[in-house]
Amino acid sequence: MSTKKSSNNTAGQVRTTRTRVGKYELGRTLGERSFAKVKFAKNVETGECVAIKILDREQVLHRRIVEQVMASKTKIYIVIEYVGGGELFDKIVSILSLIYSIH
Repeated sequence: MSTKKSSNNTAGQVRTTRTRVGKYELGRTLGERSFAKVKFAKNVETGECVAIKILDREQVLHRRIVEQVMASKTKIYIVIEYVGGGELFDKIVSILSLIYSIH
């Protein structure tokens, strides 16, 4: 995965800088949590609009949310800490977002 900055500079227009992650150009922030942010993004090849969850790598590693990730030909197995009560759903969503952002 690579991150690039792109800008448009046409005569008479204000120069804006956008961050690109792979084939997606990031836009405004849609939401923010303690160690993650969700951004509006657009596929620069197709124009499709999506939401991308961006995780703080240090926070994810420090909190040991993901213990191990394993995969077979048809399944992905994620080993996470057991959470008695609490925000398990938020952690699962964060883990899945991390996996998808890696590929």
